[in-house]
Amino acid sequence: MASRTLIDVFDDRVAASGDAAALCYFDQGQWRTVSFAEWYRSATLFAAGLVALDVDAGARVAILARSRPEWVYGDLGVLMAGCVSVPVFPTNRARQCRIILDDASAKAVLCEDLTQLAKLLDDACRSVTHVVVIDERGDDIEASRELMNRARATFDTCCTLGELLERGARALSMDANVLQRRRRDVTSETLASLVYTAGTTGRPRGVELTHGAFVAQLDANGLAVPIDDQDEQVLVLPLAQVFARVILLTAMSAGCVTTFSRGFAQFQADLQERRPTLIVGVPKVFDALYRTWRERWARGALGDRLVEHIRKLALRKARTSEGDVAQTRWTGVQMSLLNLGAFRDVRRMFGGRLRFAITGGAPMPVELAEFFVGAGVPVIEGYGLTETCAAVSVQRVSDRRPGSVGPPLPGIHVEIAEDGEILVGGPILMRGYWGLPEDTRAVLEDGLLRTGDVGRIEDGHVYITDRKKDLIITAGGRNIAPMPLEEALQDLPLVGHAVVHGDGRDYLTALVTVDTEAGMRWAEQSGLAPLSPEALVEHPALYSEIDASIRRLNGELPPAEAIRRFAILPSDFRLESGELTETGKKRRTFVTRKYRAVLDSLYDA
Repeated sequence: MASRTLIDVFDDRVAASGDAAALCYFDQGQWRTVSFAEWYRSATLFAAGLVALDVDAGARVAILARSRPEWVYGDLGVLMAGCVSVPVFPTNRARQCRIILDDASAKAVLCEDLTQLAKLLDDACRSVTHVVVIDERGDDIEASRELMNRARATFDTCCTLGELLERGARALSMDANVLQRRRRDVTSETLASLVYTAGTTGRPRGVELTHGAFVAQLDANGLAVPIDDQDEQVLVLPLAQVFARVILLTAMSAGCVTTFSRGFAQFQADLQERRPTLIVGVPKVFDALYRTWRERWARGALGDRLVEHIRKLALRKARTSEGDVAQTRWTGVQMSLLNLGAFRDVRRMFGGRLRFAITGGAPMPVELAEFFVGAGVPVIEGYGLTETCAAVSVQRVSDRRPGSVGPPLPGIHVEIAEDGEILVGGPILMRGYWGLPEDTRAVLEDGLLRTGDVGRIEDGHVYITDRKKDLIITAGGRNIAPMPLEEALQDLPLVGHAVVHGDGRDYLTALVTVDTEAGMRWAEQSGLAPLSPEALVEHPALYSEIDASIRRLNGELPPAEAIRRFAILPSDFRLESGELTETGKKRRTFVTRKYRAVLDSLYDA
C-alpha cells in the first residue's frame, strides 16, 4: 500500500466501476454523465498527447480552468505522462499567472478558453512552449480566430483539447506501450503536484506534494468519512484549491459521483436538481444557504423575531443529545412543528437526500454549523493546510464536538508545541517548498510540520484557538498575505497606515489612517476651506480621493485580493494609543480588536 500512486488508485476504481457514472456536468440544457472508463480514456489520450508534444517526464504542466470534467481529464493525464500537475486559479490576473508559471518553469498549460489564453499572451511566460485550449470559440468569431493565430505564432504549439487527444490517439496507435514506459518511473516518492499558496510576503510558494502524500490522504479519508459508490456530491469549489481536489479524488477512490456545479450563483438550483447525498464547501457556501433561508422566513408577519426564535431552537437542539429529556413539553411541540416546517425547508434546500456536509478551507462559525445540525443537516468540519495535502483532522458524523475540528485522521500525528503551535507528522506532509530550502527548513523539522496555527487537544479532538502567522484565510478558503497589500495601500499618496482584514469573511476590507501632512497639503491644493486634521478625515472629498486610489490599486490585483470596502480612522496610529510597537510596527491584533465595530460595519448589508 505504501508504494501506491494516484495512477494505481485510478486503475483500481476503473477496474471496479468502469461503466458506472463518475462525473456529471451541465451542457446544452441538460445534465450529462461521464463513466469511469470514459474518464480513463480521456486521461490516457491526454497523457499520450503530452508525450507526442515531447513534454518530458517530470515536466510541470499547469491547469488554468474552472472546475469541469476537462480539468480532471488533464490532471490525471498529466500524472499518467509522469509529469507534475500545477493548478492555477482561473480568477488570477495575468501577472499572478505568470509568476506561478515562471516559478514552476511550466512547460505546458491546459487553459479553459480565450480569456485564459489572453492572460498567457498579455504577460508572457518564459518557460511555456505548449498551450492547449478547451473552448477555443468566443462570441466574436473573427477575434477568436485572431487570438488563436497569435498564440500559434507565440508558442511552439497552440492547439485545442480535441486536437491534443487526436495526437494522443495517433501516438498510442504507433506505440501502445508509450505510457507504460513513463509509468515505470512513477513511485510514491514521485512529485505529483505543485500547489501554490500565499507566503507571508505575498509571493506564492509551490508546495511539493508527492503521489504518496495524496494516496495517504485518500486512504485516511476513506477510513474517517463514510463515502461509497452510492453517493453523489455536488462540487462548487475551484479545483485549484487542494481541499476541493482531494475531495474529488476521494470521491473517485470510493466510486462516488462528482457533479460539477454550474457556478456559485446556481449552486442552490444544482442542489435542487441533483439532490446529492453529500456536499463539501467552505463556510461561504453554507453562509449563503443560511442567508437564503433566513430571507425567505423573515418575510412573514413576525419577520426577524420568528427567524431568531427558530435559530435559537436549532442551536438548542444541536447542543442537546437525543436521549436528553430535560426539555419542556412546549419545547418538544415546537421542535416537532419545526421538523415539519422551517427545518424541513432547510433540508429541502440541500435537495432532501443529504446525509452530511463537510466544511473546510477556513474556520466555520460555530453557531452557523450548529444551526444546520439542529435543522437536520449534519455539518462536519475539518482542518488542514496545503502543506498537509488538505486534511489533518475532521469531525466524525457520530461524534461532533462544537468548536473542534475533530480528531486527527488515521495515521496522522498531531501534537502541541510548548508555545501552543500545532505540529503535524505523517505521510501526508509536503516534500518542501519548490526552490525554497530555507523556507522549507523553517517549517519542517524532525518529520514534523510547524503549521503556524495555535491550538489544543482535548479528549483526542483538536481545537484551533489562534494563528501565529499573519496569513488571512477568507470564508472562501483563499490564503492571502496582508503585508504586501498593506504596503501597497500605504504607498498611496494620502494614506498613513493600513490594516487589511478578511479572516473568515467573504471579502477583504481595510482600515486606513491619513498622513496628516500629505492630507493638509492635498486639502489646500484642492481648494478646500481651512480644515483641522479632525475635520479633514471626515470630509467626503477626502474619502472619494482615497476611494479612487484604492480602485486603481484593485485593478492591479487578483479579485480575491481586492479591497472591497474601507474606513478612514479618526487619527493615525501611535505608540501611546497602542496601535504601534516601540519599533514602529503595527499591532494588527490590537487594531482589529480596538476597531471591531468599524470592521463589522464594513460587512453589513
